[in-house]
Amino acid sequence: MKKRIFAIGIIGMLLLSCLTMTSVFGEKSIVGLSGNTIYVDDDADPSWYNATHVKTIQEGINNASSGDTIYVYNGTYYENVNITKDLINLIGEDRDTTIIDGNNSGNVIRIVGEYVNVSGFTLRNNSENKDTFLIESQDEINISSNVIIEGNKIIHTGYQRGIALIKSHNNKILNNLIFGVKDAIGLSFFDSRHNNINGNTIRDGLGICLSTESFNNTFRENDLFNCTIEMDRYSVDNDIDTSNTVNDKPIYMHRDEIGINIPSDAGLIILVNCSSFLISNVDITGYYGVMLYFSNNNTIQNSKFDTMNSLSTNSIGIYLYYSDNNYIFGNKCRAFFSGVYLGASNNNSIQYNTIENCSYGIALEGSNFDSSIYHNSFFNNTVQAYDDYKNNSWNSTFGEGNYWDDFDEPSEGAWDNDSNGIVDTPYYIPSVGNKDNYPLMEPYSPTVEPDLEFGIAKYSFGEIQAKIKNIVEEELTGIGWNITVKGGLLNRINVSANGSIDELGPGITQKISTEPRSIVLRFGPVVIEVTATVGEYAFEETFYGFVIGRLFIDSGLKTL
Repeated sequence: MKKRIFAIGIIGMLLLSCLTMTSVFGEKSIVGLSGNTIYVDDDADPSWYNATHVKTIQEGINNASSGDTIYVYNGTYYENVNITKDLINLIGEDRDTTIIDGNNSGNVIRIVGEYVNVSGFTLRNNSENKDTFLIESQDEINISSNVIIEGNKIIHTGYQRGIALIKSHNNKILNNLIFGVKDAIGLSFFDSRHNNINGNTIRDGLGICLSTESFNNTFRENDLFNCTIEMDRYSVDNDIDTSNTVNDKPIYMHRDEIGINIPSDAGLIILVNCSSFLISNVDITGYYGVMLYFSNNNTIQNSKFDTMNSLSTNSIGIYLYYSDNNYIFGNKCRAFFSGVYLGASNNNSIQYNTIENCSYGIALEGSNFDSSIYHNSFFNNTVQAYDDYKNNSWNSTFGEGNYWDDFDEPSEGAWDNDSNGIVDTPYYIPSVGNKDNYPLMEPYSPTVEPDLEFGIAKYSFGEIQAKIKNIVEEELTGIGWNITVKGGLLNRINVSANGSIDELGPGITQKISTEPRSIVLRFGPVVIEVTATVGEYAFEETFYGFVIGRLFIDSGLKTL
């Protein structure tokens, strides 16, 4: 019995280690695949051709039955391949030298079927209005699925897609190289679910796009260069872990989580239904920097976002969609279509940011209201700001607004007759008549270096209470803060909260806290980190205490 098991294991290893073998007649035989093999060669001797030895790939597919393999020898095949049969294996001899050229007409390969495997090809020269590699459903009943696309090089041109899945599920896209152009999507999903996308390299263009209920897809070890991942609000429920990268930096995607600090090495940040996250000191170059969907009470601060002058219509530095009460402080956004974009997102605080060389500096669309936008600096944006709803504030309650580089000279209508650093007339925001009532004559910066003191409550019940005190002799404005509490028995305590303080006078103390009842039925020692930012300045202090049930007891070193 042991010998039999050993023999079976050896046979399995041999089958897995070699897909093709050369017969004694010099012809490739396909190992490990059922059905017959049809061979394709575009320049064989005329006597070689018959029903199983053909000149074009499409002829081979036409001659094949379910379960057959079409093996294609090296060469350049100028054709458009259409696979409408199930259980077909299409294999190229060598990825770099077995080329299917669409001759700038139609799709290079189109699949309408199930259990189709395609590997070992270079695909190129689709027409400008067709996808290079299209996998689609024939109708609502016959849905393409279980297709494997592995080890191909796909060069897509025009403004269409490299690989497009349309209503296609349970497929595998593995170890392909996809090369694109600006504003063309490398890998596109439309109403396509439960697909595995592993080990692909995608360069240029828009990268990966998920739309129209494309969810429950799994992404692993995909490398994106000068492109990104984007998704609509119906396609956010996908599994994307840090093995995926943008420009050699990990993608951090979180769903349904609370109170996490994002590492500074991020290449792309996506939060879905998350709260109390801290995104600080990241430096991202790409089509997107941070994307928030249905995520509230998060802080994005002191970070840099750049697209290398792309100005693609799909590039946004900081993107919020249905995300409220977030704090965006001290960031630099450069060369995006929109530096900061808020879609149907309310009561967000945006201060101390520098936004330059964008088509739109800040854009608010979709009934945003009660957001506060001041002490930002706008340089050389085609449209400095856009706001389609009236209930946002473009200046502070204490009479200071933003700096606009197209409104800082008398020749531009900007007069400061009382020399207080504030233009005497408003700056009008395009759309519904919003305005910055107190535009600044110069980019905002504190006149003194800010300094803060922190404290912690000795006792509190159900929450952690702290303080922030202004210890300089000048009013400080736009202070963002964050409290993180971690520890307890089995590290089960993980609480975070953040917020902002519009203004804090000299010597004034402001109490801050986690949410009421955020400490519930826990036990053990905890570490509390309190951080704050004022413009480009960051402050932090660590405290220690103990939780018993809902009661928090401070160590007593520094109390309110």
